[in-house]
Amino acid sequence: MEQGGDGMRKEFATSIGEMERRKRAFRTLAASLMAGATLASLALFRDSILVVLPSLAALAVLLALSDALFRRVFENSKETVVLLTGTTMERRGGRHQALRLADITGVSVKRTSRGSVREVRIDLSGAGPVFINGLHGFEEFRESLLRSLRGGIVPREVREPLDFDHPLFYVLFGGLAGAVPVTAMRLLLQLGEGGGWPWSRPPPAASSPPWACTSSVAGP
Repeated sequence: MEQGGDGMRKEFATSIGEMERRKRAFRTLAASLMAGATLASLALFRDSILVVLPSLAALAVLLALSDALFRRVFENSKETVVLLTGTTMERRGGRHQALRLADITGVSVKRTSRGSVREVRIDLSGAGPVFINGLHGFEEFRESLLRSLRGGIVPREVREPLDFDHPLFYVLFGGLAGAVPVTAMRLLLQLGEGGGWPWSRPPPAASSPPWACTSSVAGP
């Protein structure tokens, strides 16, 4: 923190722990999605598993490429620094961005279900909103930003309804995201084959007991 001629000058770095958490969360999500799709395919296409193997292979490749892409994004995000003064805010590292605090027309704060700051949205006059997230000392950034704004701006706060940081969230969500499309595909194929919905099929006709006689013997 430095003291400048225009007032307080604070620098907020990206939280390394938050970036690592996001990488783990994405990998858990990807692994769960792949597991859900594979298990659903084995259960619903067990008689024609070779038909869905190319789709499962393509999904695995897509998830691997996505993991590499997001890992690079998260690594680059570690270099991002937000500089806040009494009159300006500047984001350095990666895509440079600077704005005047006098142009801010509104602030929205998103909190996790546990109460910590997840993201700060800054609305500007004559420009699109700016989103700040993943900072170290996020609560201090929020307080410093609000103290630097002109009067009349009341921050709007919202809280996430679920604990999206819980490890089981990504396991369950990924599993469902992988299993639901496979199940839907199986149902559509069933309809295309004229079989109808599985639950709408009529029950099988009751078979006659072996001793029942269904034909009569002609007379002499």
